[in-house]
Amino acid sequence: MNRQESDADDLQHAQDAVTKTNAKLARALIQASDLQTTPLPAQALWSTHHELLKTHRALRAAIDTVERTLADTDTSRTTPKQITSDHADRLAETYDGPVANLALMLAGHNRVEWLHEKPNTHGAETVERHGLTENQRSWLNDLQDAWRAKDHVYDPRTIDDDRVADHLQTIITEARNENWGNVRVNLETALERVEELEGADSE
Repeated sequence: MNRQESDADDLQHAQDAVTKTNAKLARALIQASDLQTTPLPAQALWSTHHELLKTHRALRAAIDTVERTLADTDTSRTTPKQITSDHADRLAETYDGPVANLALMLAGHNRVEWLHEKPNTHGAETVERHGLTENQRSWLNDLQDAWRAKDHVYDPRTIDDDRVADHLQTIITEARNENWGNVRVNLETALERVEELEGADSE
């Protein structure tokens, strides 16, 4: 297959992905068309909700496909997907253990939150340069210190109170669910616990 045929296939895939998204949205619109007249509004709402979720999945897949195709078609501009991918290896090297996982999740979140939804803002510019916002980098650096201090202060094999590890695991779980408020609370609590451990170790 030559380059021209490959480009044509990629463009076809992008067009098909957008067409599929449009079809999913059309079904959601049909489900919602009689919400005010149906005798079973709850059932109609659930059906609409189901179709909207399928539309959402199709839309995310279509955006991925279009951005991959753009990366091959237009080298004059960098897509949000490329920006996130370019930062991924560096973030994985910068942070350790679950902190690295959290950094990668935040970078993926930032692709949507900033590069898609809030372009041309200070936050988006920071994400383009670093993959993370300024606040996220500050939190992650503190958490990185906490994670390293955890291994320094006590032997994980002999600890009786594994609160720091529990908080770190909760942070990962909440980040997967994009519950960023809970992520922040657990970050702060983990750091407080590390300070307790450091204080006990120095006495």
